[in-house]
Amino acid sequence: MTPLPPPVPYVCGPLTNLSPFEQIYAKRLYSLIGNAVKEAIGHRAFVPHEHCDPIAFPDFTPEQIDAIERLQVSKNTSCLIVVYIGDSFGGGIEMEIARANNVPAILVHPVNQKVSRL
Repeated sequence: MTPLPPPVPYVCGPLTNLSPFEQIYAKRLYSLIGNAVKEAIGHRAFVPHEHCDPIAFPDFTPEQIDAIERLQVSKNTSCLIVVYIGDSFGGGIEMEIARANNVPAILVHPVNQKVSRL
């Protein structure tokens, strides 16, 4: 039996409703964080857009995306890293899945940016 891979950090943030330029910036940032995680712990973080980006993978249904990401966060995530870069939080459902499964979370946001207390 093949051993399961170890749980890894999961990096997420907004993409929907960002301008095309902002989407490129966000995707690069999330991937860079994934790379930094590998340098720090030896395992690369799961970065959702690399697996089910709506542009690269247009045939995935919303239900399929939910199933992929829900399983990843609840069973294969050691720590959720949510990056706040726009008006949309971009990690709300992931935060709730993490909370329900006792997965710790880190919220990254600009110093002067207000974020909801909830």
